[in-house]
Amino acid sequence: MIPFSADYGRSKIRSVQPGMIGSNVSLGCAHRSEGGVGCTLVTVTDLYEQVSSSLEGGVGCTLVTVTDLYEQVSSSLAPPSLSPTGHLMVAVCLGFIGTFGFLSNFLVLMLFCRYRTLRTPMNLLLVSISTSELLVCVLGTPFSFAASTQGLWLIGRAGCVWYGFVNACLGIVSLISLAVLSYERYCTMMAPAMADNTIYRPALAGICFSWLYSLAWTVPPLLGWS
Repeated sequence: MIPFSADYGRSKIRSVQPGMIGSNVSLGCAHRSEGGVGCTLVTVTDLYEQVSSSLEGGVGCTLVTVTDLYEQVSSSLAPPSLSPTGHLMVAVCLGFIGTFGFLSNFLVLMLFCRYRTLRTPMNLLLVSISTSELLVCVLGTPFSFAASTQGLWLIGRAGCVWYGFVNACLGIVSLISLAVLSYERYCTMMAPAMADNTIYRPALAGICFSWLYSLAWTVPPLLGWS
């Protein structure tokens, strides 16, 4: 608890204006025992106005504490959006999606490895997509499934950052791979005589591009940049 007088607080606030702060947005979260995590965006400008209004009343012994500010911010948090039944339904859906996605994509990879006739450039792009989706089912979906079963996030900020990285990175890989696959189909239709199932270089180049492009956009935030 950090009390300060009205004159001292006013001088400090006037010396640090909201516009002088490079990034004046922070995320305030409060863990609630009833319904999980409630989050709202609280700007430095909002806190500045709250403290300023509390100091306008006069000179002398007006005290503003960190606890007061925390209570004001907490009172503005939205109530839980889902009931326990809602969380359970979400958990069931995520469990089905994760299980079915893992089995189906694993089957695709097994068939590709077992039968040589399936090892074509186009199927190689499909394998890249299946690999990214399989990794999502293994590295991403279990965290959201566990959070839904309990009604709150379980693995803290580091787990939240990891979850965002995994889903963003692998999702971008799937999207770019689909774009490359569409372009490959377009080239095949426009020049069918040039189609050759023995040339893997374009497909491998497209796969490398999709993964490198995705990593270029998702690794910097994972390391704390942006």
